[in-house]
Amino acid sequence: MERLGGVPAKANAGSGVRELSWLEFGSVVRDLATRIAASFQPDVVLGLARGGIFVGGALAAPMRADFLPVRVEKRSRDRRAAPTFRVPRPAARTSSWWTT
Repeated sequence: MERLGGVPAKANAGSGVRELSWLEFGSVVRDLATRIAASFQPDVVLGLARGGIFVGGALAAPMRADFLPVRVEKRSRDRRAAPTFRVPRPAARTSSWWTT
């Protein structure tokens, strides 16, 4: 229960990894979103699967941007020069749900 209450978890010595409580995560993400929005207003935030989904979704909300999860696959048998898209790319947005 301490980890949910904001008590910082110990860092893994020598690994460069620091665990965050949910309160710390929220604070870090809000600070990062504020710093990004001060100079740039994205239309969409991409969250890469395997680690970026939570951060991408959390950043998109305070910046009022759409969020798209992305999964990147690379297989040793793939020899294509350019990536292929399995779903249609989103169309350019002229207005968004938060403006009328």
